[in-house]
Amino acid sequence: GGAAGLSVNSAALVTGVLTTTAKAVSNGGIGMPDNAKLTFGGTGTGDLQIYHNASASFISDQGTGSLILLTSNLDVNNAANTENMITAAQDGAVTLYHNAAAKIATKATGVTVTGEMAATTMDLSSNAVIDGNASVGGTLTVDPDAVGGRYLNLDTSASGDGHLLLQRATSNKWQIGAKASSFDLFFYNYTAGGESLRLNAAGNMGLGISTINNTYSSSHALQIASVSD
Repeated sequence: GGAAGLSVNSAALVTGVLTTTAKAVSNGGIGMPDNAKLTFGGTGTGDLQIYHNASASFISDQGTGSLILLTSNLDVNNAANTENMITAAQDGAVTLYHNAAAKIATKATGVTVTGEMAATTMDLSSNAVIDGNASVGGTLTVDPDAVGGRYLNLDTSASGDGHLLLQRATSNKWQIGAKASSFDLFFYNYTAGGESLRLNAAGNMGLGISTINNTYSSSHALQIASVSD
């Protein structure tokens, strides 16, 4: 008969292939040097490889199909096992962390973002609900037609002048603006090609003019552009 088992009490050197038809049990662990790979499946280098190359550790799926992790709860933690980096719960949230603080978590109706969200572009195909304040550093355009027919545009130009542009059609639009240099408020009619009304810091109003004369004795004077028949 054959041997009932093999017991090794000290080091054993195997230079070829060690084949066993039963389970191999190592009570003291298995030590692998750098670049030596534990391989599973396939032939040659194996379909699944686990190894360390002196700089980084790898779990490498080299075979067909996918690398599948089966678990009811998944935690990806730091090396000291003191901080979460990613957590996933069965039938629950997947949460991404920054420095142990949860920042993005999925939920049944979408996602929850904690903190600031920075994006170079944003495309919202449904309604947006803002419970707090919204700060826009560039240009905000509301275009229900998505073709530039009707829209509302908020902008601050490079000179510091801010304006609100209201457009019903390409040739029918108004601009309401504030001059950064003079603090004047003006209403510009694109159809007529000029300002229709201006209010300055002194409280004077001009109709049809862009420069208001502040030499009047009254601080709330009304100036109207001359009209010829």
